[in-house]
Amino acid sequence: MQMSFLNRNIIYLATLLITLISCKNEVQTNVALLNDSKLKDTLEDANKTFINTEKQRITSYITHHNLTMQATGTGLLYTITNASTGTMPVSDSRVTVHYTSSLLDGTLCYTTRQTGAETFRVDHDDVESGLHQGIKLMHQGEKAKFILPAHLAHGLLGDLDKIPPRSAVVYDVELISVK
Repeated sequence: MQMSFLNRNIIYLATLLITLISCKNEVQTNVALLNDSKLKDTLEDANKTFINTEKQRITSYITHHNLTMQATGTGLLYTITNASTGTMPVSDSRVTVHYTSSLLDGTLCYTTRQTGAETFRVDHDDVESGLHQGIKLMHQGEKAKFILPAHLAHGLLGDLDKIPPRSAVVYDVELISVK
């Protein structure tokens, strides 16, 4: 027996409606889970644990390398290793730098010593926010060491190449020019 065109469309629409309703219920369930205070507390505790562990690793690095570093309000740690009185960059300055970046365990990530100095616009171009902050603390001709906690480096994902997720990054930087 053949089903009439009208009956097939009614069945099709009923199936579609049931699917949409069940999807809506699933979305509502997921939103309810996100609003669940236990889940929120668990995520906050996990983040606090990560932050404390990262602070301990950074402190251990500083102690092991016998460094004296200053901290900014955002958590950037820095020390100027070769002071100068040259021009200081500000937002929109075009700077040229040499740098070497590594992980706290000493693993080399990147260096411009092999690829050539890098030029970027302060506070605008696509480099880590911690590097923008650190560069603005320097004078042209200075060298500095920065430790960028994960939130100022590559964050939750890393750079999807050489820097793993949630990794603090150490930069040795030389500010070559400021324009």
